[in-house]
Amino acid sequence: MRLNLVASLGAAGVLLVGEPAASASIGACKFDSVRLRFAGTAQEQAACLLKRILPRGAGSVDQPVPVWLSVRLDTPVGISAEALTHYLSASGVAPDAVGGAIVAGEASDKRYFVIHDTSSPVIEDRDAFPADMDLATYKGNTLSWPGLAKRANLIITRDGRSGTFNRWSAARDLPATKLEQNSVLPAARKVFVHVENVQPRIQPKGSWAWKAPVPGLTIVQRRRLALAYVAASVSVGRWLIPALHFNVDKGGPAGEAHDDAQNFDLAAWVEDVQAIDAAVRAGKPAPPIEKIASANLTAPTWPSWVNLSSLTDVDENYRGEFMGCDTANRFRSISLPATLSGRTYYGCISDPNQVTALRQAAGVPGKSPKLVAFTSKLSVDLDGSWYACHTPGQTDQCGTSLSLRNSAGVETPVSSDFVPYVVMPVAGPTSALAQEFRSLTGLKMGDFGVVLTKTDVIPVILADGGPFPKLGEGSIALHRHLGRELCKTKDAQGRCTSIVRPLSSAAGPFVTVLFPGSRIPGLKAEEVEAVTKREGLRLWEQVRAGFDR
Repeated sequence: MRLNLVASLGAAGVLLVGEPAASASIGACKFDSVRLRFAGTAQEQAACLLKRILPRGAGSVDQPVPVWLSVRLDTPVGISAEALTHYLSASGVAPDAVGGAIVAGEASDKRYFVIHDTSSPVIEDRDAFPADMDLATYKGNTLSWPGLAKRANLIITRDGRSGTFNRWSAARDLPATKLEQNSVLPAARKVFVHVENVQPRIQPKGSWAWKAPVPGLTIVQRRRLALAYVAASVSVGRWLIPALHFNVDKGGPAGEAHDDAQNFDLAAWVEDVQAIDAAVRAGKPAPPIEKIASANLTAPTWPSWVNLSSLTDVDENYRGEFMGCDTANRFRSISLPATLSGRTYYGCISDPNQVTALRQAAGVPGKSPKLVAFTSKLSVDLDGSWYACHTPGQTDQCGTSLSLRNSAGVETPVSSDFVPYVVMPVAGPTSALAQEFRSLTGLKMGDFGVVLTKTDVIPVILADGGPFPKLGEGSIALHRHLGRELCKTKDAQGRCTSIVRPLSSAAGPFVTVLFPGSRIPGLKAEEVEAVTKREGLRLWEQVRAGFDR
């Protein structure tokens, strides 16, 4: 007996192929095998197809589709081929980088824009991604991917370059998803376009390559993907419905779906699409692409009562990330707050860093030490205090990153109650984010320094670590030296037993000066308060003249 195309997937989840008959509904987003579209309105389809992909391909969860995109889906684009071609020329982008010469409406049968990541190159038995993976010299950042040439339309590298395998209107020879496989529904290829994005993966020992960078795409890569989406939509004549690869195949008959695209920042990408759309319509070229998360970066400034002009910038792109967090709750293209690798990282708009300068001096051997200086506000770190040890809060904990042995040989935290200490960023979802401040400055836990105000010099020790988007934080004791008593009540030993509320930051501005390499090995817990005062002032005296103090 000849089998027709079944009206539904069989109990085994296998689509039986034969003569066309009633439609089958394929996968979790319910692709209609005859109408060649997913179920629901364009907005309902996007909500299903753009669900955030969980690590290890463990599923996908709802996330909001930005309104700007949602209201435009499957509606006329309204951008002419001439306008987009002019934009590409003014921006220095060859048409072949985004699907070929722009011909409006030539790909009118397409409906879906599928976002993939390559999930390779695979990095075995490593904890960190290669330091050069976002550079053109990295081996994975090539436009030559022979295995993708007959499957995808476009490839985008992490340094923001792209190349066309197949025009948006072209018929591809091979499937890019399991849905398009010959054993499932090859006819589906006619309504999809596919863009691959280079994304290395770490393969832990005894596992598979599931660890992806955070965010999944670089800023320049994400922006090029946005431009590709606009180009594809103009070629179709309507705004395509975007989809993440995993969601296209999820629940389908061909086995487990791939786990991409991992760590895709939908909100940031839609912002990029919106910016390109506005620029094309205004006849303006693309804005310069840089690594600064915020366009609000200004020249370094510092208070009038100190002079940092003799110092050099540590890294203005990096400082710009703190400003981006202050103004837009974004850092290295990560939208905040965000829960990543089991930890929640918060934004900065409600408590801005105010890092208006991040500078350094190399020092002169035998004369003056190397130093790092930055301006900021000062929030409060309770870690190491009696209060934090007995009433831990959402972000407070008993221990500090620097622990010291006491005279009995017991490891103890540095007390926020009694020791003026400061904090540096050390926590992040990737090693690159976690190590960035330390890599740029050379600072380590236990290094000494001072915090400057208009009238005071307060010796400090670097004793605790905080999250990657935050800079400018100090202990209860430091705030006490600034004239802020944060203890509501104390015990007989002078330890805080309750804290004033709300526990707000001190606006400053403050200038923190730290001396890389100044830590003292073997420092005892009982000595830390006195040694911090001695060393901080000693080091400061060697450099104070250069600050006009």
